[in-house]
Amino acid sequence: MVELHRAAPCLARLRWFAGDRLVGERRSWDARVVLPVEPGPVTVEVVDDRDGTDPLRLASVRVQLVVTGTDDEPAPVPVELARGSRLVGRVTAADGGLVRFARVTARASDGRTFAVRTDGLGRYVLGGLPAVPLLVRATHRTGRSVSTALTPGVGRLHLHAPVLTLPPLAPEPTDTPITAGGAFRGRVLAAGEQADGGRGVWAARVELRDAAGAVLARARTDASGAFRVGGALPPSSGLVLTVSSGPVRPVAGAHPTRTTVRGLSCGPAEVVDLGDLALPRTATTDQDAAAGAPLPRAAALRLPSVRA
Repeated sequence: MVELHRAAPCLARLRWFAGDRLVGERRSWDARVVLPVEPGPVTVEVVDDRDGTDPLRLASVRVQLVVTGTDDEPAPVPVELARGSRLVGRVTAADGGLVRFARVTARASDGRTFAVRTDGLGRYVLGGLPAVPLLVRATHRTGRSVSTALTPGVGRLHLHAPVLTLPPLAPEPTDTPITAGGAFRGRVLAAGEQADGGRGVWAARVELRDAAGAVLARARTDASGAFRVGGALPPSSGLVLTVSSGPVRPVAGAHPTRTTVRGLSCGPAEVVDLGDLALPRTATTDQDAAAGAPLPRAAALRLPSVRA
């Protein structure tokens, strides 16, 4: 049992630990609080539940108890909640500008930590500090201040606290200029179809490989047979471009065909025009012409009318 002596009325928040393990926590307005604990050493921490920026906030207390486990009712342990001190200041950057929403942390010599964030003008108020040596510092993103040792007095307002100055933050990376890579373009035509108006081969597959056979880029020809493959290629040489026919229907005598262009090279941001590439055709039936045309995207279905 602990007996709380408050310098001013407040809602106390109690937390008790067995070693480093949190055993329990509760809030109480009462003067005497019974803590359900097991026999052994116990650490009790009592904190004023008001906000850290409240000037009336009492200083927190940490006491060490030893529970014997006997049937006799132990005498209550007095815990004094005195008026806490306040730390007031501003956080500035190395160039003198105010730092918004920086985190100011005060670490007590017994391990307790008190923290608050600065407002939109870089100001902070950290109340309820105990009269023990404190190590104060501010952090913001990747910057931090030099730690400052303070020993606040009971109920004192520290208006002349050291200004916490953050070192300059690391400069943001500048945008590097984007350099376009090499690419190849051209048009795929069916061999011997010049009489057909030079209509290109639709949906032919275009692959670009390096000298070792690794695929560097892929593309498909559009309805006119035009293609553009690459666009992010580094300066290269010895490239191989392969064009194969697009989707075909299983028509007797119609087989996928292919043409290959070797020894290609490109430089940075260079678009190499390959011109017209002829794609051989082996099918001789009338149905293979429909195989190279764009497939229909939708079909209409007419249902018989139903009369009532």
